Amino acid sequence: MDNLRVHKGKQVLAWLEKHPRFKFHFTPVHCSWMNQVEQGFGILQRKRFGIADFASKNDLRDKVLQFIAQWNHYAKPFNWTRHSFDKVLAKAEQQTLEAAA
Repeated sequence: MDNLRVHKGKQVLAWLEKHPRFKFHFTPVHCSWMNQVEQGFGILQRKRFGIADFASKNDLRDKVLQFIAQWNHYAKPFNWTRHSFDKVLAKAEQQTLEAAA
């Protein structure tokens, strides 16, 4: 999950204490590219909605669905590299050491 402040609030932490089988794993800071939802919305914004001007919520919905259909027709898998994996692993290990200290 991302590092949004609400994920670390008092109520969330209290819930986690009562449910120890659940553990949150946060993506490293400034690594929104790891969050596939953010990837999808970023692509949508860059490719289609640089200027957001919609006549209505229905218009917005229709344009999003149209984009999804077009994107799915041409989409290809993201190419994760050894370098990106090493970067993520190093950051996760650093956060583990910091949490233990």
